[in-house]
Amino acid sequence: MSTDAIDLAAMIRRADEARDAHARTGRWQDADDAVHRWAAIVAIEGAADYHDELGNALMDRYDSGGEASDLRRARTAYETAVNLDRHPALLNNLGNYLRQCHHDLREPDALDAAFGVLTEAAAKMPDADDDLLLYGGSRLLWPTSAGRHVPSGHATPAGTSRGPAEFLPFGENPYSPERFPC
Repeated sequence: MSTDAIDLAAMIRRADEARDAHARTGRWQDADDAVHRWAAIVAIEGAADYHDELGNALMDRYDSGGEASDLRRARTAYETAVNLDRHPALLNNLGNYLRQCHHDLREPDALDAAFGVLTEAAAKMPDADDDLLLYGGSRLLWPTSAGRHVPSGHATPAGTSRGPAEFLPFGENPYSPERFPC
């Protein structure tokens, strides 16, 4: 079959619909459908965004009762995306993935790797996004004002207008009233 006959836009639409269905239902089957659809898209067109979407679908399937192999396959997808394009959103997803690996797989070096990747993402964020939290569900890296805690061995990204960044405990809500009093 020639790639001319493939309607990539329709494939992407159906893959997005499968992820949306999973978001609504939480069903493993919907996540599995999205994984297969994004894998087919990546096989046709290996763009960074498509690898990232495959990683997201694999994480959905893992979160819905998948196996550790889903988590490991997501690493390949996210790393491929970042190797193709070091866009902050792609770096953010890889960093959040690494944090999950540290938490779920007890990979000792994953947390340091996550901090490095998320710090790079924060350094590349446009100035208009200074107050945005970089997160993919796990709410990890928070740009903080100068003088706040930075994990030892990590410096504020050079050339940024922001203060240092800090990790929030896994699952902590960065939008809590303590952080943003009314």
